[in-house]
Amino acid sequence: QRRVQGYFHLLEKDVLIRCRETDKDLTQEAVTIATEEYKKLTNMDIHTFIDTNVYLSKDLAGGVEIFAQNGKLRVLNTLESRLEQISYQMVPQLREDLFGGNSNRKFYD
Repeated sequence: QRRVQGYFHLLEKDVLIRCRETDKDLTQEAVTIATEEYKKLTNMDIHTFIDTNVYLSKDLAGGVEIFAQNGKLRVLNTLESRLEQISYQMVPQLREDLFGGNSNRKFYD
């Protein structure tokens, strides 16, 4: 299911996937499976292309970036981007753990 998440975020027919050069074969396998899953779940065709001109940095731990509409839409699905997202979500909890609760706080998102 996680393989298909990026497709559902975009809901586009043509998708470009960028990965690390070392992950090219693994990404191709995952794309094949994800494309089949997407077609089964949505009854929609999707054309997925792996970018062989531009690769993600070798410094990244892994993952992919998914693009649609000539780069206008982008889904970041790298380990670093997921960790960054989680860190932002944890800030309120960390603040409370470090400094205690705030009686003036009205919203807990």
